[in-house]
Amino acid sequence: MIAYNRRKRNEWLKEKQQESAVQLEEARRAAAAGVLTEDQRLMLNRERAAEEAEMARKSKKGIMTRAKEAVFGGLSEEEVQGGKIGAAARAAKEQIQTRTEPQDVSSEASVVQAIQSKIEEHRRTGEALEQVVHPQGGPLDRRAEALAHKTTGWTSWLQRR
Repeated sequence: MIAYNRRKRNEWLKEKQQESAVQLEEARRAAAAGVLTEDQRLMLNRERAAEEAEMARKSKKGIMTRAKEAVFGGLSEEEVQGGKIGAAARAAKEQIQTRTEPQDVSSEASVVQAIQSKIEEHRRTGEALEQVVHPQGGPLDRRAEALAHKTTGWTSWLQRR
């Protein structure tokens, strides 16, 4: 009996899918002609939404890609190859090497100073980031932080006095 019911259900589903395909085709023809009924408009909108959902599902990154990005933090190629400071140093070095005129010590010193100022700027940015990530709060903030990290287990009633 179970096999019979499954077979009948599958036949019914196949018939309904064929009917819906015919209705969808009629709705598309009506849309091309410009005479849509409300039901046909809803059917086309539902079909479009289903297609968009399918495209979104296919374009979603897989678990391995998401894990790799989480581990490596989405490093750009520039950061992998020495960072922005390294790129600035390479550009300065290339600029110095391409000059044909004799170089004086002051131009090299200015490049070194520029690199050192860039390093100092990034260091200050890092300090500001630390203050944003781990802000120093007042006494109420510190108490709330301590209470948030306090754990209680099922044996906490033994520790009360």
